[in-house]
Amino acid sequence: MLRLEIQIWLLDACAVGAGHRKLVYLEKLASVGPEGVVGRLPRCISARTQVDSQDYIMTDRLTPSRALERLAEMDGKEFLTLFRHGSLEVEIYKPDGIDRQQPHTKDEVYVVISGSGYFVNDGERHPFQPGEVLFVPAGVEHRFEDFTEDFATWVFFYGPEGGENQHP
Repeated sequence: MLRLEIQIWLLDACAVGAGHRKLVYLEKLASVGPEGVVGRLPRCISARTQVDSQDYIMTDRLTPSRALERLAEMDGKEFLTLFRHGSLEVEIYKPDGIDRQQPHTKDEVYVVISGSGYFVNDGERHPFQPGEVLFVPAGVEHRFEDFTEDFATWVFFYGPEGGENQHP
């Protein structure tokens, strides 16, 4: 069995005293594998650190079961933002029968948690299965089709508006 793991590392500028800051290579922020997303606060974030109001601080493990429980509490919503830091946004997505997505303004990566079906990306249709990683550049039409009832996926949006390699 193939084991896939994506690791997310964080670089940050931390105070080192007397108003000076230095760029430091922080510990692993998150890991995405068969167990779901596992993450924790980096060393530079403490109770006194001011965090952008748009950031969602990950203080606990983020697993598929916990994410799906939180989504189920949202009364009919198909996606939920679970973590945000800088340009990175992590969501859980579980469409009900039909994928109604429209093209997004940022690049995105899907990591399929469960289920199978077909993924249409810029007009090309391919099967998908659990553990698969799917990439969609910003602005590209895409959707999941003919997926099983248990289909759920992590969604990672990142980079600047318009994507890292802007499309014509």
